[in-house]
Amino acid sequence: MIGGVIVAGILNDVIQAIIDKTLKEKPPKSVKIAEKSEMIFGSIVLLSSIYFVFVEENIKLAYLSLIIGFFWLFIAICLYVGKNWARVTCLVLSVLRLPTIIGVIFSIISVYLLFFTTEAKKYFKGIPYMESPEVDSFEQSEREI
Repeated sequence: MIGGVIVAGILNDVIQAIIDKTLKEKPPKSVKIAEKSEMIFGSIVLLSSIYFVFVEENIKLAYLSLIIGFFWLFIAICLYVGKNWARVTCLVLSVLRLPTIIGVIFSIISVYLLFFTTEAKKYFKGIPYMESPEVDSFEQSEREI
């Protein structure tokens, strides 16, 4: 599991560095956290394929976990970019992984952050959002004049 977190962190940083250059608006903190949790879960599923190959010696399950893991990573990337279909897909997948022990934690985090935070709702609708209500000191000084 720790290996999944490390792999997810490296993948996440590389992917975000590439995508950030093309995005007009960066995602809010709630979407970033949900994306990271989905990236971690996808990495854990990917690493489980190694277990299926070497311990269980079951190639079919290894291929299946590879496909599911890469699909989950793809969904995580699409969440970061702001695709609403990825948000809905994440909801469906979160409901499907509820019976698993580790899936409950990831499902609660993702569903809450993607569907119950104002910033995420605005981000996926394409409406500009403000992460912090703080005003620039320059803008504030102009208002006072």
